[in-house]
Amino acid sequence: MRRWSALAVVLLTTAVASAQWEVSIGPEYMLTAYSFRSPHNTIGLGTEATYWWHTDGSSSWQMQRGLPSWGAKVYAGWFPQSICGHRFGATAMLRQPLALGIDWEAGVGLSSYTNPLSRSGNAENVYISTPVVVLIDVGFSTQVADRWRFGLRLLHSSNGMTHYPNRGLNFFRADAMFSPAGKRGAATVRGWGERVEQPIALNIMLSPGFVASRHEDFLQHMYFAYDVMLGIERRLTSLYGVGVAVDVWYNYAHTDWLRLVHSTYKWPFYLGAMPYVESYWGRLSLRGGMGYTLLHSDEVKILIYERLGLYYNFGSCYAGLGINAHAGQIELVEWSLGYRLPLGSERRP
Repeated sequence: MRRWSALAVVLLTTAVASAQWEVSIGPEYMLTAYSFRSPHNTIGLGTEATYWWHTDGSSSWQMQRGLPSWGAKVYAGWFPQSICGHRFGATAMLRQPLALGIDWEAGVGLSSYTNPLSRSGNAENVYISTPVVVLIDVGFSTQVADRWRFGLRLLHSSNGMTHYPNRGLNFFRADAMFSPAGKRGAATVRGWGERVEQPIALNIMLSPGFVASRHEDFLQHMYFAYDVMLGIERRLTSLYGVGVAVDVWYNYAHTDWLRLVHSTYKWPFYLGAMPYVESYWGRLSLRGGMGYTLLHSDEVKILIYERLGLYYNFGSCYAGLGINAHAGQIELVEWSLGYRLPLGSERRP
């Protein structure tokens, strides 16, 4: 027992010694539903504190696997004009380097609002209906001075359609982040990773999933939807790659809605184009991208969409889970199966 206690103390001491606090503050724009013209959109101020556990990139094992920095973040957001009140929350975070000194960050956790529909009884408050909801945090940051970082991110809150109404909330945020330990304490893996033999591939992915319609007439229904992605991907190093893809998706909830409003749009699908970044560590990879809907009905008001997925890679194939969102509003929760077909080897001097 003493031996295990001593080991726990050593591990805890090592974790604390290699970790650091980072605090941030910045303005936020709250987007309600899909519309930038909503009278419930508002401006607020957010503050965060993150406790990071770092990998210093000193070993080849870490470099080859692209180990990220892991963190635990707590949130507080002040929105004096918000129909849902103020925000509090916590997420588990990771930070991974990309290129040119830019890191991407992603996190998932829970949040709570001081005035949800269940508490206020306000019929117009259709965005957050339960006291506890999911919080998703994605964005980019860069080191601008020894102790300072600057970041841009998107936060999304919803209850995953477990209770209606649930149109969700989105926060577009600019961050000024201060680390008392300075740049050295905030180091992430800065290696470029190893070169790969076949960096260019045709990426084909099929992603069926389910969606709960946000239209009032279909609130109690679940619909089937699917997405087929076809893209060209370049694996820059063993740590990350970039790509450009075309998405073709079909959403039965949209089909029913278009039939109800007598839309003249007759195509059975939508078409979008999206650049993306994929970060690798070991057999796991996390892919995120933002695209634009090229072919759509007039009823689709927000043409920007986002995709985020976590995948397990085995050979040229991969499988995993992801989300498809529009203007930060999660539309589809999907499971994916993909294949990367090599198109050629990199020329070496």
